[in-house]
Amino acid sequence: AQGFFVTGVSDGTINFNKDQRTFVKENATSVFIRSSNSSSTHNTNREADNRLKIRLSFESSNDYKRQILVTRDSLATNEIDFGYDAISKDIQSDDMFWVIDNEKIVIQGTNAIDASTILPIGILTSENGINTIKIDGLENVSSDLEIYFHDKLLETFHNLISSDYQLELTDGNFARGFTLDLLLSSEGRPAALKL
Repeated sequence: AQGFFVTGVSDGTINFNKDQRTFVKENATSVFIRSSNSSSTHNTNREADNRLKIRLSFESSNDYKRQILVTRDSLATNEIDFGYDAISKDIQSDDMFWVIDNEKIVIQGTNAIDASTILPIGILTSENGINTIKIDGLENVSSDLEIYFHDKLLETFHNLISSDYQLELTDGNFARGFTLDLLLSSEGRPAALKL
């Protein structure tokens, strides 16, 4: 079965038809129809997802962990796009999120990853201590992509591909204090990153 969520932004009628469904033919490798001699539970009829994905995680000083995701998709923009961006509905006392139009986002779609890509990040903390920012996973990322965590409070850039970033924060809301800066090394480094 497939489920759908609809968020209304104005009055009107919502029309639903079968065109919004994804058709995948079930067969012997489907999770719904499985032969007794097949151990596969993956449906092989789906197209491969070749989009670039970066999973970033925040581990707070009191052991809370939040993972956020950014995906490159040609149909997304840098604004909030229904179906590509997910607004967080469960903000915790220690948390991390993308910031788009003052909204807290846990999944962000963007149409470009290049030398000018800067993604604002917000962090909430409930106590003083050391917090860790790290890459949890990379998919379909080219070898010349550099990923920097920009700590605007200290004016430092840290290469997350090389190592995790640890930062000491006090109790508070740091919604405008950080960015994830992505660039392709073949396109040259911004002046701020040059040593």
